[in-house]
Amino acid sequence: MSKRTVTAVLAASALALLGIIPASADTRTDVRDLAAANLGKTTCSTNSLGGTGFMDSCRLQHFWCADFARWVWGNRDLKVDRLSPAAGSFYLYGEQNGTLHNDSSYVPQVGDAVVFNYYGAGRADHVALVDAVNSNGTIRTINGNFGGTSAMNSTVQYAIGGGRVGQSVAGQTISAFVSPAGVSAVRPIKSRIGVRFNDSSVHVKEGNLYDGWLNEYGGGVVKSEVDGDMIGVLTASGDLFVKQGNLYETWYNQAGGVKDFSLESSKGRVGIVRTDGTVAVKEGGPQGTWVEQMG
Repeated sequence: MSKRTVTAVLAASALALLGIIPASADTRTDVRDLAAANLGKTTCSTNSLGGTGFMDSCRLQHFWCADFARWVWGNRDLKVDRLSPAAGSFYLYGEQNGTLHNDSSYVPQVGDAVVFNYYGAGRADHVALVDAVNSNGTIRTINGNFGGTSAMNSTVQYAIGGGRVGQSVAGQTISAFVSPAGVSAVRPIKSRIGVRFNDSSVHVKEGNLYDGWLNEYGGGVVKSEVDGDMIGVLTASGDLFVKQGNLYETWYNQAGGVKDFSLESSKGRVGIVRTDGTVAVKEGGPQGTWVEQMG
């Protein structure tokens, strides 16, 4: 083995041990500046980079706080795999990448995402970006889909409030801060084994081979799949349920009339074949948007 190859192997091992390559200080200020360049814009405004709205916010006319945050991160070359229009997808992203901060001792940094009122299973009320961290412990956030009376007339706005988990900004409680992962981030995923038993229940273990089994789904399952931190079960009645994150997340009903399905965790993809022969795929986890593929 050449010296160059040895060096490359050692470098890769070091990155794996570190688990993540954090965003640099310059990248964080770039995030702040790009977000601020769009203050006052609506979901269908021409954004500061010349496009329309943020991600699919204008076309779909849905709540777009998460679309705004992932648009900003993505346009500063930060990893946005597995993020979706759901605000809670940022919480799952933090778990996946080892950048979730849900304890009150964490001091946020510019460019972090702020997840508000997280309920589990990738569901939250709102997500914003940290624009400034003040010496008195407060923060200023920059928010897509803020104010207004609907998703169509809300805008990108600042808000000021508490700067720690458990405190509130504009009446919403901070559940977690999530740091962006760099493009070359290494994803720390625990190994999992899933088994479907004769009684049609699904059990999963995580970690080493001596860890205990956890009953994930009680019965009536005709197919199950485990991929990364995603678990899917298809019931005899044709309903597909998927969970993403830790083993204690709640199930999220994906669709009915499903004949077959597949999971791909690196981008949070769920693919289905329906009983009528149509095919659809979503990306960004259980709360992504279905995209029809073919008949």
